[in-house]
Amino acid sequence: MVSELLLKRKNEVNYRVWISFLGHTPIATINCIWAAIKRDSFIPDKVILIATPSAEKVFEKYKEVLRCLLEYYNDHLDQNNYLEIIRVSERPTFSELQMRIKGAIDRYMAKDVSIAVDITPGRKIMTVASLSVALLRNVDRIYYLYLIDEKAYGEKLYSEIPCRHQILYQIVGDELAGGKFVIELGCDKDVYSKR
Repeated sequence: MVSELLLKRKNEVNYRVWISFLGHTPIATINCIWAAIKRDSFIPDKVILIATPSAEKVFEKYKEVLRCLLEYYNDHLDQNNYLEIIRVSERPTFSELQMRIKGAIDRYMAKDVSIAVDITPGRKIMTVASLSVALLRNVDRIYYLYLIDEKAYGEKLYSEIPCRHQILYQIVGDELAGGKFVIELGCDKDVYSKR
């Protein structure tokens, strides 16, 4: 049932949007995108990052990494329109966070657009805000990339972290599937062959 639902969604979609809060460790955002590409074939056409001014400043040195990653996997990447940063205040309220993510999701709610929300990066209040809105809006995918040893691998790129030290969770489902449920997406095929 899960694989049929995911396959159906992959075949119906013409445009993929990734929405995430941006924390002070931007590599967490990039790694979750990379994991979704490798483990679930979700290749974004557009990435929307919701960030405080200080998180946006930290992200500046990672922009090129994100661009190269998307360009490598997406042959049709629009170089002028693949990234959008939405600012929130330095100490945002819960309602401000919810309003920003709701606005980003609502702009892309269409039949031929698949929306993924990443709840990995940022403070806990950002995770709760993004998860609550994503569930209410019934987005296609909600991802969480869990690092088993964050101290050892928190600043490493996805490809430098052994598969056994990271788990990509996806919350999927809709009315046809009987509600939401969590699946754990396995390691990359090329990582399996290296074990």
